Amino acid sequence: MRKWYPWILLALAAGFSVAVYGRLPERVPIHWDAEGVVNGDAPRAWGAWLMPAMLLVMALVLPRLPAIDPRRENYAKFRPSYDLIVDAVVTMIAVLHVAMLGVALGWPISMERLVP
Repeated sequence: MRKWYPWILLALAAGFSVAVYGRLPERVPIHWDAEGVVNGDAPRAWGAWLMPAMLLVMALVLPRLPAIDPRRENYAKFRPSYDLIVDAVVTMIAVLHVAMLGVALGWPISMERLVP
């Protein structure tokens, strides 16, 4: 895994939150149903910082999981695959963060098409 990749995405997500925070509504949509209808929202601060917080946790925890797994020696066999999965998960969360805040800002984003 590129050890810097999750940290770059975290910095970009946090920077995006800072850049748009003042323009976000008081309630930010954070959950949609299968048809793309908002069925959950949160206060502005939660909406702006929930996904960057998740990225921070992942950037700290996911690289260390192989060290605490009792079968840690098996990670050497599939390390490239593990690294790819970690990078894909943090990328997905960063994209969803931008989309979520974009919807709150009124951007024409179709969450029912993006999420699946």
